[in-house]
Amino acid sequence: NLCKIDIDGNNKSIITEDEVLDFNIDGEWIYYRNLSDYDNLYIIKPDGSSKEKISEGRVSGIHFVGDWIYYTAIFAEDVEPYRIKLDGTEKSPIVHLDIKEQNMLKRISILNEYWEKQADFSLSDEERIRAADNFITCFKYFLQDEYTVKLSDEEFKEKFPLMSVVETKTCPDSGISIRLFRFFGLDGIYGKSSMYTTFIQWWDDNGVNSQVLYEIDSVIVSDFMIVEDEGNVNIVIIGCVNLYIPAPLCFATWQMQDGIWKETKAIEDIKADEEVWMIDNQDTIVIVENKRMDYVLYQINKEKTGFTIYLENDESKKINFKFVGSSLVQE
Repeated sequence: NLCKIDIDGNNKSIITEDEVLDFNIDGEWIYYRNLSDYDNLYIIKPDGSSKEKISEGRVSGIHFVGDWIYYTAIFAEDVEPYRIKLDGTEKSPIVHLDIKEQNMLKRISILNEYWEKQADFSLSDEERIRAADNFITCFKYFLQDEYTVKLSDEEFKEKFPLMSVVETKTCPDSGISIRLFRFFGLDGIYGKSSMYTTFIQWWDDNGVNSQVLYEIDSVIVSDFMIVEDEGNVNIVIIGCVNLYIPAPLCFATWQMQDGIWKETKAIEDIKADEEVWMIDNQDTIVIVENKRMDYVLYQINKEKTGFTIYLENDESKKINFKFVGSSLVQE
């Protein structure tokens, strides 16, 4: 039930017998998520009168900015940020966020704090999954706002402790800036909350964009490099496959095509000593291991045009790669 009580503890009364999980107050109205009616958005006056459903569809995370209510719409297949007028009109999904107008930074911060509660298992599995899903969805849209490009890597780390900032790099020719982020949920939970999710954010004079590159348990991105050739912008993602110890090194290439990043086959063929290396080059992600289970490390060259992979205990065992045009080749 939703109740009210005087500050001194007297005059407790029930406003509504609906099951209420999330609510907020704006002026003379209370806005709440009605669990008794499939999580639809309702309004009611503090005296219990004028109860009305103003939005059809499951909602969570209700907050106000000006004349708007912002919330997360929960669908069977996904979650999306929405907004609706206080009177229930002009409901629409948010496809490009404006920080000043919509206060999404506060929204993300609230999700960040909510998700951190998982560490002491104060949330159920369902709540943790929902919190992670909300965080990932909102963060992707959050990165599309021009405000975010002004945040340094250090400021991101401070504001979002759940989000690991890999690095920000700028293309020397085109001037495109690229930043990678990595989100990790706790083990033992299925769905997005258990995954390493890698985001890419990029911007230039034409605006700012974002995209999820990987939403998969096993790939942990640790670095990337940018290569430009005749107007083509390519990135090499370098990381590891988190399946066992020592974790195999992996790398993949992505190319900017029609305004989005598309994964391409990194390299057609790799020649290596079969007594030393185990290399899986069948998919777009190249996986490299040592037969004696030594750690495989990497180093990007000074020119930022290629990289070397080598063994931790024997640096003479190495393979060199570089970009020729827009193709990655073995040296």
